[in-house]
Amino acid sequence: MIIRRNLRSILNSFTQYELCYGNEFHVVSEGFNIKSTGFTVQGSSDLLYFTDVPNADKLKGAIAIVKESDAGPIVVVPAAGTIDYVKGEILINTVNITSTVKADGIIEIQAVPESNDVIGLKDLYLQLDISNSTINMARDTISSGEQISGVGFPVASSYTNGQLSRK
Repeated sequence: MIIRRNLRSILNSFTQYELCYGNEFHVVSEGFNIKSTGFTVQGSSDLLYFTDVPNADKLKGAIAIVKESDAGPIVVVPAAGTIDYVKGEILINTVNITSTVKADGIIEIQAVPESNDVIGLKDLYLQLDISNSTINMARDTISSGEQISGVGFPVASSYTNGQLSRK
């Protein structure tokens, strides 16, 4: 399960952004839990991405702006904002975004929820993008009565694949 919010950037303007997911994020201590589509900022023509660097307690962390290289990600802005993993909240400091790879100034920012039970709070709602979704069917042997204790229910991880950018 991956949750995503669209950051609707105001191009060529110094602006701050807040994204609230309303769900706790799964945290890997090495970071790169947050992935985004590409964008450029004033003063650079490099394609950049938002990602995260967790604090030692893995409750909060920093949002960083990075670029890809053959040697791995290069941090361009180490403190571009903050992230609260428990609240599922991203705050991005003042930045001048000049272009995005998605149309209409959209930057898609994704995270993996701590639970596969995604909660829609207040103004959040679930929207399934069927054309960009992979759906795997698993027979529910619990509801059919074949496995009354749930021991035969298939479990597979839905955590991220290690890539830097959102595809």
